[in-house]
Amino acid sequence: MAIRYKCPECGKTYDTLSQDMLSECHDRPLEPIEVSQGRSSTDPPRGKVSGELMEGLCVLVCDASYSMEEDAFPEEKPDLSKLRLVVDAVQSAVDAMANLSMAKNAYIAIIAFGMHAKLITDRQGQPFIKSVANILAEFSEQATQGQRQKQGKFAAFLQDKFANADETIERRATNITEALQLAKELVDGAMKGDLTQFGFHGRVTLIKHQILTRDTDEIEVPNVRVMIYSDGVQNIGELANPFAGMKPVSVLMTSFIGQPEGDMREGADDLRGMANICPKHGHAGYFLVHKEARGELLRKVFRMATKASGFCTQCALEET
Repeated sequence: MAIRYKCPECGKTYDTLSQDMLSECHDRPLEPIEVSQGRSSTDPPRGKVSGELMEGLCVLVCDASYSMEEDAFPEEKPDLSKLRLVVDAVQSAVDAMANLSMAKNAYIAIIAFGMHAKLITDRQGQPFIKSVANILAEFSEQATQGQRQKQGKFAAFLQDKFANADETIERRATNITEALQLAKELVDGAMKGDLTQFGFHGRVTLIKHQILTRDTDEIEVPNVRVMIYSDGVQNIGELANPFAGMKPVSVLMTSFIGQPEGDMREGADDLRGMANICPKHGHAGYFLVHKEARGELLRKVFRMATKASGFCTQCALEET
């Protein structure tokens, strides 16, 4: 066994104790831990959990098929791709959570899908399941004057991940079923308190919220939400919704990006049909983004989903 030192804020480990005994990442007093010889200093010890605590989880299920490279609103705003629209909305949602009281315990998992669905990996090659606090810390670097860009660093990271995901997900097709099945496995693991199979070794204790339904019944809903967006129709295998029978209420929200016309109408209708029904307002948790003005709605929805505070458009408006 060897002794290493862990930051209690983010779980990062160090081979040696710093001169002031504080972590370089968060300036917190380092804690000694025992690890097996030969293991990477960034890996949690076998048989032990890391210092991370997950109390809320948002699973973003992201269509990364080739069609997402097309213009989102060709008549209103040429050269804004659907992919760029989405990653900028995610960036905005995360930025808006900088002052969230539970930012270090609210986590985001990101799935990319085409023909297949996979959790994307972070800069260290690990499955992307990160707290809002860690995302903000990692992607908050200030660019120099000569490097300034309109796109945020997290958005740029996501766009690069999706655009270069062909090897793992095969971007030529759209498999919504496989993507949602992976999301459901993440949700089930979080509700059982164990996400080790997905590379998360922290403690998982989801907060439960009491929600008063429109029928004045009170239900208990775990602090977990799933948000899927797509611009197309399922074109490989059978379409299925693993969240359909979830009790007391489905946590799946859906969004269609593009014009729900012609061949694309089927895809829009499918996503609308899979969305949860908000227990508070009775509206479907479905969001159509077919014109530039709806881009702001998409940002609000991502923000709401990440905070696990609602289910539908009305919830998003009330949250604002």
